[in-house]
Amino acid sequence: MSSTDKSSGATAAQLRKDIDSGKTGDKVAASDPSAAPLGTDEEAGGVTTPDEALEKARQAELRLGQNAGRTEKDG
Repeated sequence: MSSTDKSSGATAAQLRKDIDSGKTGDKVAASDPSAAPLGTDEEAGGVTTPDEALEKARQAELRLGQNAGRTEKDG
């Protein structure tokens, strides 16, 4: 599945995978243990984050990662 595949909608798990894989430029590719994975608070509260909001956040994170990669190559 590509990072722009919207066939099943964005999920918190997809966003976490993008971050853990290093696609967002926030960190090196490695899984991080977390006390409360993305989406946990929403699930516990009985609400869900709209797919559109998750996709928007995911695409913003991916753009940040692309920009970070350009900066590292330029610097």
